[in-house]
Amino acid sequence: MKVISFSIFKGGTGKTTSTVSTAAALVKKGKKVLLIDLDQQASATRYLDLDPEQSPSLYEVFLGAKSAQTAIKKTQFGIDVLPSHVLLAAIEEALEPGDELKLSEIINPLKQQYDFILIDTPPVKLCLHLMALLPQFDRYSSLR
Repeated sequence: MKVISFSIFKGGTGKTTSTVSTAAALVKKGKKVLLIDLDQQASATRYLDLDPEQSPSLYEVFLGAKSAQTAIKKTQFGIDVLPSHVLLAAIEEALEPGDELKLSEIINPLKQQYDFILIDTPPVKLCLHLMALLPQFDRYSSLR
């Protein structure tokens, strides 16, 4: 199982297009893929024909109101999505030092179900962006 973050600190560079295209190619190869849309613009969510205003979303998962498993949506393209929501910007504002492992904690129980988890990151140097990079490093994932 691989976790791959598509990350650059600038917008308009093709992160979302690359994430969605990679997910589609992996599904075409028979792989089980989860795409996590960590960008509050929710472009990956929309590209995969999902409504980012529809609950549940990653916003409720970060709040602890829903489990990640119940927030995952199946798409007509065979890609599972943990959809974004515009209110992820509020989550970013509420994060405190020590919250860096929250995304890893969300992802870890899902790893057994997927061959790949792809993360579309926000285009800024904020905590949500850092969180998307940590699941790739075993030393961080094993801190729990």
